[in-house]
Amino acid sequence: MLAAGLNRLSFMYINIDPGHASEWIEEAYALVQRHSVPQELAISVQLTMSAYRYGIGEYHTAISLLQAVKSRKRLSSISRFRSHNLLGKSYQAVGKYADAEEEYKQTAAYFAYHPSFELIFNNNIGDLYADMGEYKLAFEHQCRSLEIGEATKQPYFVEIARLRLAKLHNRCREYEEAETICRQIIEHSWNDRNIHMAKLILSETRFALGDESSTGMLLEVVRFFQEQPGTDSIEYLKEAYKLLAKVNMAPEDTEKLFRTQVRIY
Repeated sequence: MLAAGLNRLSFMYINIDPGHASEWIEEAYALVQRHSVPQELAISVQLTMSAYRYGIGEYHTAISLLQAVKSRKRLSSISRFRSHNLLGKSYQAVGKYADAEEEYKQTAAYFAYHPSFELIFNNNIGDLYADMGEYKLAFEHQCRSLEIGEATKQPYFVEIARLRLAKLHNRCREYEEAETICRQIIEHSWNDRNIHMAKLILSETRFALGDESSTGMLLEVVRFFQEQPGTDSIEYLKEAYKLLAKVNMAPEDTEKLFRTQVRIY
């Protein structure tokens, strides 16, 4: 019971507060290693540990844990989906795109078991194709993700799909479309994280159009993500810093910027 409770707590906090998740998942993992517990609980704890390792950037550790889960002969459909999906994300993070694509495609066999599975698949494989430069495929999958999210009334996933579409529009130099999406999210979203991601993408759009007046918005993005836990926040900070470095800043601001930047690399 204790291991199950700790596992649930850590799963809830992985993307919110990895520090707290760390304490709980490490204890849960130690408990299932020391004691005889139901197999499904042991698998669930191992999957949560994998998600935690992925979340803090230990991608190769996550891959090893997930490969061990996949080698089990008896897995529930949900656990099988989670293992393929997490393994795909981990392979993508280390640049093994062909392996990531294969893992994502394996999840298609389990769409019928949960209404969100097809949405998650399209969201993730669309993001993968964007990293691969396959923008046509990326657009197709992100649009499908958006369609499913709207049909099933999942506003968080709808916003993530729209943000990824805005990023894709920037990559394809379709700046007007990117700006429209970002401004709508900034004005109407209830999620501070998504709002600041939209501001970062909008800053990229404005800079690409020759408008260097987005410094204030970028500094706001930096302040926000400096206070957020998780490796994804560090990635957003890196993007903001790189863009700030391209903008004409006062010498004292530039010096302060690069002193701060050293801490996150």
